[in-house]
Amino acid sequence: MSTKIYAAPGLKKYQERAIKNQYLKSDLKIEHIDSGVIAIDNATGAHGIFDKDGKFVKSSLQIRKDRGQFIPNENILNAEIPLIDSDVIYLGNVVDAYGHFLLENLNRAYVLLDKKYSGMKCVFINNVPDDFEMAYSPYQFTDLLGIKRSDVIILNETTRFKSVIVPEQSFNIPVFSSKKFGETFLYMADSVGGGSGHKKIYVSRGSLSVRKTYGERKIEEIFEKNGFYIAYPEKLPYDQQVKLMKDCVELAGAAGSALHWALFLKPGGRVIQIKRNSKYKDNFDVQHLIDIT
Repeated sequence: MSTKIYAAPGLKKYQERAIKNQYLKSDLKIEHIDSGVIAIDNATGAHGIFDKDGKFVKSSLQIRKDRGQFIPNENILNAEIPLIDSDVIYLGNVVDAYGHFLLENLNRAYVLLDKKYSGMKCVFINNVPDDFEMAYSPYQFTDLLGIKRSDVIILNETTRFKSVIVPEQSFNIPVFSSKKFGETFLYMADSVGGGSGHKKIYVSRGSLSVRKTYGERKIEEIFEKNGFYIAYPEKLPYDQQVKLMKDCVELAGAAGSALHWALFLKPGGRVIQIKRNSKYKDNFDVQHLIDIT
């Protein structure tokens, strides 16, 4: 995929530097941890996996660039830990930000496409407060991956399992992506059947109650005149959102998580991202990483 940047010279140079060293990773590793403990510190949000010898499994860290989330204190292993006598696949944690869930908490889900792991239960760590109303459900995604809801564990407490499969993350903001990551979303797209018929789509933020884009209706009108269908993804059920993207070959929108739906486009599509603030730093590098997947 070729990238074209239309911006003032200074911003263009900044964005070119931001994406210069991004790459696709191919050598993803999968670890098998016997008698693994999936640990949760509800006070701090720290989480991850320990092996049977009490050693932290580094591949269970959710890495962004070169930094990971908080690691639970190993003293958490001194408590009485419940046991579930099952082999499970570790998928990471549930977060309250929809776009970040797509990119950072489904980046281990590629393993679910491998028949070798068919029928295994999968685990998400739940570190979202009980009183928080989520804008999505993890089941929306696992349903389209063909995982029975009875095989999805939303874990609320530190638990030991017969074994834990730990897939290496396949997407790291803003460093690398992988074909495996992209295959996960194409599989979900295939599972919803036929497409919408719309080949050119503008995803609008106009119906959001917060963080709207000033003047977006004027932008929509320009795209409408050029044959784009104006879509408001949050108004549709999740499977219909995916179906909307299946026939799309040209996706446009203001910078933001709605444009992450490029993950469901078939290879060879075109993505047009419109900058929506005056700052140099935005999510251009993240969107670019999605687009090359």
